[in-house]
Amino acid sequence: MKNRLRSMFIAAVLVGTVVAGSFTAPFSVQAAKKDTTSFEDLNQSQIVEAMGPGWNLGNQLESVTDNVPEETNWGNPVITEKLIQSVKAAGFKSIRIPVSYFAKIDDDKDYTIDSKWLDRVQEVRKL
Repeated sequence: MKNRLRSMFIAAVLVGTVVAGSFTAPFSVQAAKKDTTSFEDLNQSQIVEAMGPGWNLGNQLESVTDNVPEETNWGNPVITEKLIQSVKAAGFKSIRIPVSYFAKIDDDKDYTIDSKWLDRVQEVRKL
């Protein structure tokens, strides 16, 4: 009897979750459609072709030494517009920018990421 009640309870929770999620889906889909109107419907081969030759920024935004994150820790230069432009001039059309947030999370329980770090990541992304 307990197993049957537990199964019914779990089923009710799952149904409730699906129903609750369906109320927000139309709004999310509409917002996504507005934001993605400039995207083309490409398959994976077309995406890779459109990306062209790629360059890996390396691990500058992931490097941590003695628990201190810094993009120059592992001997790499600071990421600058000049660096990115030289990569572009060499014929690369896309750049992989690996980022780690782990060492930039506050010690408190809300897991807030350092806003200066987020600003730096955004700055590099815009270069």
